[in-house]
Amino acid sequence: MPYRPRSILAIDASPFSRSLAVLPALQALKAAYPQARLVAAASRATCEILAVTGLASLVDLGAVRSVDQGRGFALQSLIRLVRTTRRETFDLVLDFAPGIETQIACRMIPHARLVRPSRLRSLVDLFFGGRGRAARPADHASECANVMGQLGLEVSEVDSGLFVPVEGHRRFEELIARHGSRGGEPLVILYGTSSTVQRRGIVECICEVAVRLANNFGARIVAVDEPGSRTFNDRVGSSLPLGSIKVVSPRALEAAAAIARASVVITDDSDLVHLTSGFRTPMLEVRQDSFRSHPPEVDRRESDPANSLADDVFEAACRMLQGSRFPSLFR
Repeated sequence: MPYRPRSILAIDASPFSRSLAVLPALQALKAAYPQARLVAAASRATCEILAVTGLASLVDLGAVRSVDQGRGFALQSLIRLVRTTRRETFDLVLDFAPGIETQIACRMIPHARLVRPSRLRSLVDLFFGGRGRAARPADHASECANVMGQLGLEVSEVDSGLFVPVEGHRRFEELIARHGSRGGEPLVILYGTSSTVQRRGIVECICEVAVRLANNFGARIVAVDEPGSRTFNDRVGSSLPLGSIKVVSPRALEAAAAIARASVVITDDSDLVHLTSGFRTPMLEVRQDSFRSHPPEVDRRESDPANSLADDVFEAACRMLQGSRFPSLFR
């Protein structure tokens, strides 16, 4: 007889952009167990996105920033999670991003089947083997798929289920209009996290590319912090071209609306692809000595050895603007 849980707790204590990979997994759970009560415990920003989808009841774990990756999350978050596990009865618990805190909470749930990524180290390893959280995998989507695979379920990547309410789009359009946007200009989103500011070379590259796009294309530059943070704008604000718009400490839906509207997104956050791909927004992921485009460029050209990283990123951004959304603005 197939396993049929009556109540499911899905936990993902990951930073915002990373935790978005769990949305397809929640959709698969809802489809496989339509009669089961589904509760999702995630960061405050992720809960804001999940509230729009209506996939699950929510437990807000508070702010989980990128800079906190590998350090665990606040005691208040653990308390909220433990209160939930004590108040309700769950017979299936999925821990998509295991850490010391989530394991403590999960051990307080009696008689529940616990599923977590198969690569997880033991609790002893987590306490004595390093930074307090299992090593971060290259792809959280694969980690989520691993958990679902242990239930015999597949995760669809065709539709992430991400969307922004009309009101969210309207507010963002009003914001850029207040800052003088003419409406027909390409919109370049610079997205940075609390970890971005620690990478000086990447910050300088992103700012240089932004200035060149503004000067050469008349692009409107919008610098967007990760939800609940202002460290990126505090770091880059004085280096941005005149007329740039700063979205400081945004709510998750504000950041999502900006990315949905963008002509291209430039960031060092590889996990943001979970959001940009949902909106089919082109993205350039800047690394220390290289970059990647999402989706991969069809006309990818070899870099000139004499070019700097900023030169290569600028040329790729130009091709994205000219070959995707930029022409459609003037049709």
